Amino acid sequence: MGSILRRPEDLGLESGSVILTFDDGPVGEGKTEALLDLLSLHAVRAGFCVIGRQVERHPDLCRRIHEAGHLLVNHSFVHLSPMALSEAELMADIERCDAAIGAALNDPGYRSRWYRPPGGILTQAVERVLVRTGKSVYPITSFAWDIFPFPGNQWRIATSLRDDLKRQRAGVYILHEWIYPMMAPPAGQPLKPGPCPWLLPVVEGFIAEVQRQGGAFVEPDRLP
Repeated sequence: MGSILRRPEDLGLESGSVILTFDDGPVGEGKTEALLDLLSLHAVRAGFCVIGRQVERHPDLCRRIHEAGHLLVNHSFVHLSPMALSEAELMADIERCDAAIGAALNDPGYRSRWYRPPGGILTQAVERVLVRTGKSVYPITSFAWDIFPFPGNQWRIATSLRDDLKRQRAGVYILHEWIYPMMAPPAGQPLKPGPCPWLLPVVEGFIAEVQRQGGAFVEPDRLP
């Protein structure tokens, strides 16, 4: 089993080049809207790795993400672990996410160039499906462990991002709009994603840190 974790130099990122990405949205409830407002305020374009099920619930937000110049990345339709799906199920799941995005954008032929597997899990089946669909994995260069909502996590996330930027001088950074489960809930039970109340202050602080370190945010589709 492989990983989507890469080194900045392997992605052709020059020193100071930074890409922000956000997984598991769009959320709605004012959360994605506030994030888009913050990115617009600082003229930052990001990659939004969206879940097809969420796109169906919030097609207006998917359109807004696209119209703002952000990159839409296929992040599966149901967000189940790739290890729990057969190759045929993976193919159907990815295609269903593309169809949801296409419907939101009023573009029936839409196909995302990129795919980020749930949990960053890169199995041989995923790799075979990517070849068949002509997609590329959308990688990361670091992980700030922002999926664990314990007290004080905002400080830990911010520190991890800052220290990684100082060490690597470039990168593709992942944050989560919310913590979406990777397992289906028991029959009759509602899906309960976890909140990420630290997201906006962490993003605002990271933007300031990138500027302080002399870096710049680059277009999220700049990767080879």
